[in-house]
Amino acid sequence: MDFKDVAKMVIDAAPGLGAALAPITGGASLGVGVALKALGSVFGLGDDAKPEQIAAAIQGDPDAVFKMKVAEQNFILEMRKADQAELASILADKANARCRDVAIRQTGKPNMRADVMLAGAFISIIVIAAMLALGEIDAASGIGGFLITAGGLLLKDIGTALDFEFGSSRIQMEQGATIAASSARKTELLEQR
Repeated sequence: MDFKDVAKMVIDAAPGLGAALAPITGGASLGVGVALKALGSVFGLGDDAKPEQIAAAIQGDPDAVFKMKVAEQNFILEMRKADQAELASILADKANARCRDVAIRQTGKPNMRADVMLAGAFISIIVIAAMLALGEIDAASGIGGFLITAGGLLLKDIGTALDFEFGSSRIQMEQGATIAASSARKTELLEQR
C-alpha cells in the first residue's frame, strides 16, 4: 500500500488531502509528506506514520470522516506556513540584493556588473530579432526555436531587472504562482518540519 491508496480513501471527505496524495497529473505532489503527517497526527499515529498504518486507522475509526477533515485543515495550515516562509525567503533575497546595490552606489561607483548584464540582454534580443527578421535564420528551424526561447528568457530577465530597480507588484498579484514556481524551496522547508 502506498500514498495513492490512502488518497482513494480520503478523497471524498478531504479532497485537498486526496489531491496532495494523488494529484490529477499523476505522480506525487510536494505535499505528500505533509499530508501523511497530518493524517498520522489526527489518528494518533505520530508524524512518521506509514500509509498502511493510516489506512488501517481510517478503516477502524468511526470518527474517520471528521478526523480526515481536521487533518485537511492542518494540512492547509502547514502548507500556508511553508508558503509564508518561502515568501519571506524570496523577499529577504530581494532585500539583500537591493542592499548590495545601494552599498555599491554609496561608494560613488556604478554597478558595472548589473549594467553590463542588462545591456548584454538588450543587445542579444536586438541581434536575435534582427537575425529572425532578416531571414538569416528560419524561425521554424531548431536554431530558430532555440533563439526564440533564448530571447524570451532574456526578455523575462529584463523584466526581472526592471522589477528589481523600480519595485515589483508581481508578488502581490501572483502570490500563489510565485510560490508555486519555486517549489524546490518549499520542499526544503517542508522537510525541515
